[in-house]
Amino acid sequence: MKKLLTVFSAISISSIALTNVISCDSGDIHGLVTYKNEVYVDKNELVGKDDYASVLILIGNDFYINKDLDFELDTRYYDEDGTTTATSSIFKIYDVKKNTEFNSIYTAKITLSNDESVDITKKYLLSLSPHYDGTSAFGFGSIDMVYKNN
Repeated sequence: MKKLLTVFSAISISSIALTNVISCDSGDIHGLVTYKNEVYVDKNELVGKDDYASVLILIGNDFYINKDLDFELDTRYYDEDGTTTATSSIFKIYDVKKNTEFNSIYTAKITLSNDESVDITKKYLLSLSPHYDGTSAFGFGSIDMVYKNN
């Protein structure tokens, strides 16, 4: 009887593990399935006017996946009470490239566009807005950014 229980326990444990492995498979062999639009940046601090931050943009919204998008930045700065106030285009996004293998991945760079108007005491909130054929989406992804003189 003990041997039979041991065999049943082993079968039970292995079938649960096998089921979990199979159920985790999304059907995407590369593991890049997302349903949210995500923005990642390699750093949140620019030092000097020639510095830039690299940006990775993952598109999860099916409407945008197979389209050639342009991106704009909406620049705001944080007030002392935590609210944000709109400001001019201090930062710019450039060198936007769509990944040729995965239509949902873009890379870009963010840099300072006008160093005379930047306030080094403020923290900035940069919001990306994709544009395609007259349509746009606001609040697509946000990045906190600080600028410091070198």
